[in-house]
Amino acid sequence: MSQTKPETKYSALVALTRLQGVDETTMETVLNHFDPVLLDNVYRSAFRLAQATCGAGVSNTTHPDWWIPSPSPQASGVIIDKSRAWLCHLAADPRLWQRDGIWRQSLSIFFLTWISSTFFYFLFGTVCYYLNFDQTQKKQPKYRPNQIRAEITASLTALLIINVLTVPIFMAQVRGWAKIYPFGTGSTWYVIPTPFAAYAFEPIEGWIMSLPVYAYSFLFPMSDVGHLVVFFISNIWTFLLHDNSDQFHTVHHKSIQFNFGQFSALWDRVGGTYADPRVFFEPKGLREKRGSVKSLEIA
Repeated sequence: MSQTKPETKYSALVALTRLQGVDETTMETVLNHFDPVLLDNVYRSAFRLAQATCGAGVSNTTHPDWWIPSPSPQASGVIIDKSRAWLCHLAADPRLWQRDGIWRQSLSIFFLTWISSTFFYFLFGTVCYYLNFDQTQKKQPKYRPNQIRAEITASLTALLIINVLTVPIFMAQVRGWAKIYPFGTGSTWYVIPTPFAAYAFEPIEGWIMSLPVYAYSFLFPMSDVGHLVVFFISNIWTFLLHDNSDQFHTVHHKSIQFNFGQFSALWDRVGGTYADPRVFFEPKGLREKRGSVKSLEIA
């Protein structure tokens, strides 16, 4: 008796959902909600601005008269003219304004994820800071002057770069290369972190750490709602790690030799890098009497 291959089962699932008129991925769902409500008006306004700036040629699909700029006596003037001509020619490309155009989708995805992640960062960072963060930690000698401002700057910079690097992943999902079907921490810069340090790490490292969340959608069929739930839980957990409500990750900020786990201490225990926070944060004299941190790990 022959067995149905997983690929066949998945193909049948996708075919069924498409027959039912539902074949959106996670980001397609987001775009289809924002396009009629907000993005169509934004791009329409941008198109009118391009028309006012570049002239009527923007509405043409051929090269307009200003495609070849007039000679300028200054080299800088030539560069400006060519740059303006290139931008105007780009604005004349209808693919930039169509909902299903790759450039519009890329721009929309970037700004939606960048703005939402920035809002998300300030919202949960502020809530966790005032509800959970122990303010007495700011009196520690290793707490830096103006640290929160530095944490925010580093986090916002990382968010910008991470969102740029993540656009191709979302575009691959939108273009149908992922198996999403419709639904019916590395080195640290701050020893005494606050919730605003949630994204204050090396941008490339943070982007690599986020890849598993997206990789699952290319390896296993999952619903768009399930993908969003995993995405939001992963981000919320990032704030909870840094609000001092759980001392496990705080140990890692004190000493990067211990407690690498983000969601579980399992692999730290297996690899011998687990340090019990209760023992680690004992007064130094008492800890020295008992022995090293590693010798007092909880099995």
